[in-house]
Amino acid sequence: CELASFRESCIRVVESFQQEEDYLNALEVLYKAHLPVTSESSIDEASHLLAEHAAARGLEMHIGSIASPIMQKHQCTIAELADDLSVGAATLRKQSRVISKPSRVFATAMAEFDAQEAAVVYTLGS
Repeated sequence: CELASFRESCIRVVESFQQEEDYLNALEVLYKAHLPVTSESSIDEASHLLAEHAAARGLEMHIGSIASPIMQKHQCTIAELADDLSVGAATLRKQSRVISKPSRVFATAMAEFDAQEAAVVYTLGS
């Protein structure tokens, strides 16, 4: 019962944020942050906006339509490579890092913002 309640709560959060254009745009900016056309200021702005919505943290893949295809491509590519017995572990690792770059950049941007926010909180608390 508790798990069902948690799942329903997550579904409500996802459905709510799927209607928030600013939130969806910020997700897209951060998932495209690895591209050279994305400015640092737009990354910072997107990080701030996403960080303001703590209820959605960890559910980004389900909220925006940009993350899911990236993750599916990553899973399918690695599964295909793993099925090929001639492919070694080094090749698997290399391809995994290439394909997961948007997700890694997204996670890094959010972690950097979290660290900055934590530093401010700890400074204010001192």
